[in-house]
Amino acid sequence: MENKRVLFIVNSLGGGGAERVCINLSNSFCRKGYAVDIISLKPLDDVRYNVGKGVNLYSLNYKLDSKISKMRCLFVGGRRLSKLIRKINPGQDYALITSHLPMSNIATRFSTVGEDSIYVFHSTIKTFSETKSRIFKALLRKFFKNRKIACVSEGIRKECRDEYGLQDKFLRTIYNPILKTEIRRKANVDDGETQELKPYLLFVGRLNKLKRPDRALAVLSESNLSKKYNLVFCGAGELEDELLTQARELGLEKKIVFLGWQDNVYKWIKNAEVLLCTSDHEGFPMGLVEALACGTKVVSSNCEFGPNEILTGEYADFLVEKDDLAGYVKAIKKAVKSYPKTVPSIISECSPEKIVDEYLDYYDNNNRKVGLLSIHSAHNYGSVLQAFALQETLKRYSPNIEMINYRPGYFEKMYKIFSPKIYHDYPGFINKLLHLGWRTVMIRRRIKKAKKFEKFISANMNLTRPFKTHESLRLLKNAYDTVVVGSDQVWNTDITEGFDGAYFLDFVSDDTRRVSYAASIARETISPAHGMDYRNALAKFSAVSVREGYTRDTLRGLLKREVAVSIDPTFLLDRNVWENFAEKSDLNAGNSEYIFVYALQDNPELVKIVNSLSEKLGLKVISISKKRRFKNETIYPDAGPEDFLALIKNAKFVVTNSFHGAAFSIIFEKQNCIVPHLRIGGRMVDLLGKLNLQERVMTKYEDEKLAELVKDDLNYQDINKIIERERKKADEYLARALRDLARP
Repeated sequence: MENKRVLFIVNSLGGGGAERVCINLSNSFCRKGYAVDIISLKPLDDVRYNVGKGVNLYSLNYKLDSKISKMRCLFVGGRRLSKLIRKINPGQDYALITSHLPMSNIATRFSTVGEDSIYVFHSTIKTFSETKSRIFKALLRKFFKNRKIACVSEGIRKECRDEYGLQDKFLRTIYNPILKTEIRRKANVDDGETQELKPYLLFVGRLNKLKRPDRALAVLSESNLSKKYNLVFCGAGELEDELLTQARELGLEKKIVFLGWQDNVYKWIKNAEVLLCTSDHEGFPMGLVEALACGTKVVSSNCEFGPNEILTGEYADFLVEKDDLAGYVKAIKKAVKSYPKTVPSIISECSPEKIVDEYLDYYDNNNRKVGLLSIHSAHNYGSVLQAFALQETLKRYSPNIEMINYRPGYFEKMYKIFSPKIYHDYPGFINKLLHLGWRTVMIRRRIKKAKKFEKFISANMNLTRPFKTHESLRLLKNAYDTVVVGSDQVWNTDITEGFDGAYFLDFVSDDTRRVSYAASIARETISPAHGMDYRNALAKFSAVSVREGYTRDTLRGLLKREVAVSIDPTFLLDRNVWENFAEKSDLNAGNSEYIFVYALQDNPELVKIVNSLSEKLGLKVISISKKRRFKNETIYPDAGPEDFLALIKNAKFVVTNSFHGAAFSIIFEKQNCIVPHLRIGGRMVDLLGKLNLQERVMTKYEDEKLAELVKDDLNYQDINKIIERERKKADEYLARALRDLARP
């Protein structure tokens, strides 16, 4: 049963950006059906944000208002936190655990969930320690060694890596969630309060030294801005009295308003002329993104971390050097006069659904050992079954195998349920029109087939969340120690619409071990246009294995290194695994014997062979084609993977021009005739040569040879000995390639 409970640990639930992030995350998880536990170090007597249903609040009741209280929390907070977690969730079984802010991170680090938690860095490390001493950096590295850290901006991640030496593989940038719908709903609440102060510039945040509200006041006094605008502060902090004194000295006491913390800050944001950020440091300034979501103009200091990741492209004109008061004035005037109309990309990057998925991915994937990238989602029998076979094989070397759920557009398009696309196989307008009409009639069967494939995939593969673009795979950069790619046609640039770097594992970090198993390029040569692409990408692999001998020869010359040849993974599983799947088929093919045909390509010679066989053997023909091509034929165009296996297992004779059609006819020890694919038949010839089955190949109809194939009983005892040798070779290769992975 899927775990649907998450835990957040935070200093308090009073006003503050990190606290608000915690609540936003909690509410986002609730909307996805999760139960949420929040543990606050401080008492719950000052909760400033709306907590959704399904969120349970707990407290350790540390006041943290004195050095003694803070020291108590530092020394015994971890123990008390562990005790409380055991009380509210005895199994400590969570789908996600995150800790927010330094005090919470320390308590969490010394608790029983310290090893599992994600530590969220909301701001630069400089906010709580300006020291850059080697001792401090060494202590920081020791404290967070092998601990997962989520940084709310890319700048913070780079600081952690470059200045403090934290391991990049345990760092990930995850932006804060922005609840766009809720923000806009609250922003549209018009109770008249904002109208009295219009027009105004707005400052949102704590009134402290890092946020530099004094700089905002200095900007107001610059030029003639104070004649036109009020300055409204939404927030509270220790600098409020100093700001009042500064305003009196500048003669601006009547032009500034302190609102304190506001339950609905968004109405103030929406009605502001410009939102002003004047910080010295930021982590991820949510106010900027929220203002952009409200359609409010923003001007910000170009401080360390955050603003320059939000205000990009045409919005970058509204970034100002921190102490350039004249620059702020100029940017404010420009914003009022002309501000970009396009929706900033950061808005979609911060959608709650995306952020929730990123946290779950990070938490789950960092506990995974090996990732597997294959062609697993194509609604093609061989693709799905070989991917499953390789997944099960890799489990012998590590119990933690995860199928990377890469679903690129070219595969989704190829196996789309319905599309007006007219294939080149149907020349002429009338033929194209008839084909389109036929596809429309077949829509029900196509839907049924698609459901069978997706059911098989979801039931038998340990999938990540879907990744539909090459770029999105970057989320997995540091997720695995090892990633294996293979087998099948993962390196065939014809089906991947060019060189897809994803199948060459270019999305993982340099620290991640890259291994291929039985990868195929299908064709006998590599396109000259992609030769250097192959060379550069495969140079980063620690071990390379291909499926065909001719591919080995090509790559060995290109890479100047050893390349292994490995048998297709469908042969690595025991036959009874496939028989068990075949027994699950609900397809009723009748009790009579038949010839099974699996043809991926129209071929007149194959049609002659099948029709002749049907007459010689007196058997009907069963295929999983979309249309009838043979005499005495029954078609099952909605067959799923289990049906495919059952039809081969129960057949009297198999004819195919498919690689995996040939493979499974051999696995189930069937009499067969292999008609090589006209474009990529070399891979089938290679397989049959490896198993001493060359005589089963027919490139054209020959009556005498066909008669010999019918009479010739295959010696599967010898064939199985060869398969067993190939299995041992595969095991030796994988044992070397994955040598330090613990076997279960």
